[in-house]
Amino acid sequence: QSFSTSIGSGVMALASDYVEMKSIRVDINPARSLERRSAEWIYSAYPVRSANGIPRFFAREGATLIFGPYPDSDYTLKGVYYKRLAALSSAPHNLFVNNPDLYLFACLAESELLIGRDERVKTWEAKYQYILMNVNGLDNREDTSGSILRMR
Repeated sequence: QSFSTSIGSGVMALASDYVEMKSIRVDINPARSLERRSAEWIYSAYPVRSANGIPRFFAREGATLIFGPYPDSDYTLKGVYYKRLAALSSAPHNLFVNNPDLYLFACLAESELLIGRDERVKTWEAKYQYILMNVNGLDNREDTSGSILRMR
């Protein structure tokens, strides 16, 4: 899920469906990508929690992100995060709509708990794993297409 929001009082509130940050940057010219660190590291490296500069690092602390150095302005942040999918009972989400076979074979593979030992379960599990690998592969290919490998 993409986002654009401002830092307020030195923190950024996380969306209720937030799972993990994929990328985040300060929207200045030139844009500055932020590096993930632990909250403990930020508090240790930047113990003064008052206006101190343009953020270079971020960490999750509860339902917010904190920054180091502590922001000296209400900068706009832009980025992408992984979000929690809505329950299927509310409305079908894209993962289900685009990959119903993933759910079918996952359910069939788990059916051994209900139907007992069945040789077909191995086939269903293999089919589920194959579809899952392809679904994850699409996301991975999208993330790495056209980019150059670099050491950090």
